[in-house]
Amino acid sequence: MASKMKALTSRKTVSTCHHEATLNQLSGLVTTMDKMRKLGALCDVTLVVQGRRFPVHRLVLAAGSEYFRLMFMGNMMESESPEVSLQEVDPEIVELLINYIYTAKIELNNRNVQSLLHTASQYMIEPVKVMCEKFLQERIDITNCFGMWALADSFNCKGLKAKAEVVLLRHFRESSMLTDFLQLHVTCLTSILGNDRLRVSEEQIYEVALRWLNHDLPNRQQHLVEVLSCVHFPLLSKDFLSQTVQPEPLIADSPQCLSMVTDAICSRRDSRNVAVNLRAQLRNPPKIALFGHLQPDPCRYFNPQDSKWTAIPCSLEKRWNATAVYWNYEVYILGGSTCQGLEKRVDCYDLLLETMHSRIDLPWPRNKLAACVFQGKIYASGGMLHDRSTVSLFTSFNINTNSWEVETSLLSPRCCHGSVEVNGLIYVCGGGRMDSSFKIIDTCEVYNPSTRQIGCLKCQPYKIAASAGVLTKWPRSKLFHFKNSCGNKTKDVFRCFHY
Repeated sequence: MASKMKALTSRKTVSTCHHEATLNQLSGLVTTMDKMRKLGALCDVTLVVQGRRFPVHRLVLAAGSEYFRLMFMGNMMESESPEVSLQEVDPEIVELLINYIYTAKIELNNRNVQSLLHTASQYMIEPVKVMCEKFLQERIDITNCFGMWALADSFNCKGLKAKAEVVLLRHFRESSMLTDFLQLHVTCLTSILGNDRLRVSEEQIYEVALRWLNHDLPNRQQHLVEVLSCVHFPLLSKDFLSQTVQPEPLIADSPQCLSMVTDAICSRRDSRNVAVNLRAQLRNPPKIALFGHLQPDPCRYFNPQDSKWTAIPCSLEKRWNATAVYWNYEVYILGGSTCQGLEKRVDCYDLLLETMHSRIDLPWPRNKLAACVFQGKIYASGGMLHDRSTVSLFTSFNINTNSWEVETSLLSPRCCHGSVEVNGLIYVCGGGRMDSSFKIIDTCEVYNPSTRQIGCLKCQPYKIAASAGVLTKWPRSKLFHFKNSCGNKTKDVFRCFHY
């Protein structure tokens, strides 16, 4: 046994030494070839770029670039020519790429990365292209997302394009007001404006399309029909079509555009103004989403059209007793509990882009709270802390600024309750309070965000209380409250309150 172990150890040592020797040898060969290149030793071709000359080895360039491999191994004239001229490239960029092929080292910065991406794509040096793409991905923001998208589209950088698209779709209103948007090529513009995942009104699509055209009208008027075809005119209100779009000189002077508008006016069944015309509604049927709890698939949605559940591909940590609200095609999941304790995380799932990201945490970790949304703010009320005490916290989260602030305090600390916004007022109903035992609360409070005043509703036709309740609204001046348990007893209760 000892002799066998000794033999195995000996073989392993020999193998390791052989591997290290191979790496050292390869490193030495690369270093030697680079030194020979710089001395011009055994170089068999010279690249000429804007008067600058770069002696290189055909074999090394062919090994590092698919472009040069095809050039030197084919029947092209350059396969035997002592000099090869490279047109419309920067000699400094070519020098960086030659150094990379010989040394596998390159320095990227904000000044050279786009030129390197262009030239690496042209000469099929894939590792450099990938590095440039990752470098740019880390620097995408609202100010450059359109430029990055166009750049990625030009060089078929799928990862860079996807990330830039996420940013520009989420922040289209702000980013479309910047210079990069006005400089888009028409093919990029129509691809973006035709994207069904744009989360803005059709009125805004029309306005930005018109602004792009007017930015350089003499050269862009030829694209009038192509650009305005991206606008879904039937989604615009009849008033906006007749009062704003139809009189527009660019449309009035174009028979084809005018026909699109008049057809849209005729197709409108009524003249009601559509407040939010998200084009995604055209292809996305209404769904009921379920986030959280401890099921194998904690994120699922139910499609009422086919009565089927489908798992949502999201990275949400399993939790219970959280609350969720919906705003502008995003679901916000606040607080709750995990096996480690109470959570103060605020996770956000983008329904259109199918991505999960986090927002700033709740001011305090809590579960069994309630929340609703009004004018871009999430109003979170009540809940339970680590010590099982019930709180009267009433805070708001500004979605645009990603910040929390204290609004007021509830008149009665409560948890396991419901809240909803109706006509600009926040209603907080039912729930209970944990003292020595859980005590049901049968009051309903109303908060006015404009005056920051909170009060108790005078009339309460039903005793609204639940240890797990849902509060929602109906267009005809009613609040609906559903509860599925009361104390230790489980019930199905459906209540309606006229406001």
